[in-house]
Amino acid sequence: MSAEIHAKYRDLLAKIEMLAAKQRGLYGDQIRCKVGCFSCCRPPETLFRVESELLGDAVAALGEDAKQRTRERLADYRAGQRELCPLLEEGGCQVYDARPVICRTHGYGVMLQDDEGAFLSWCELNFDEIAPSADVAFNVEHLNTVLSVMTRMGWPDEVARPTWGEVLEGALGTGKPHVSQGGGGAIAGEQQASSGGEEER
Repeated sequence: MSAEIHAKYRDLLAKIEMLAAKQRGLYGDQIRCKVGCFSCCRPPETLFRVESELLGDAVAALGEDAKQRTRERLADYRAGQRELCPLLEEGGCQVYDARPVICRTHGYGVMLQDDEGAFLSWCELNFDEIAPSADVAFNVEHLNTVLSVMTRMGWPDEVARPTWGEVLEGALGTGKPHVSQGGGGAIAGEQQASSGGEEER
């Protein structure tokens, strides 16, 4: 990954955290995400390449014992015996600082789009007394557009987005080897974002 793309991605993640912090500041205990609350931790089918590079680097950097436990959970997931993300351990994410954008916005107020237009959504465990305002909600369509532009800039020849499973298997040594593109690993200095409050990791 080029230094330019890495910097742009870090800037995007910082903006996501700023908006997450704004929602937490506005709604306080209406946002209850923390370690141990993981019902939303179900992996996406695919990842944008800029996300997959950092996630893969972080998974590859795990200790061997952690990798083996993750391989076992991944095998259960592949066999349909598990719905939750194999990176989930003891109620928290093993690679929290390198998690994809979708994981950073889970739980918060988000604007989604379907055939009938835009609509506001949030985790049913949050906002039970007051609905989040659209003015401070994450615009998922916009985030996806930004990630798509970064991917085209950094990997102009890429035809298809990598699947989440391919990224994990490569980083865990059970699939096509993950090759670090540089500038990766856990995103140093990241503060807790998407699903959560101060207790999150």
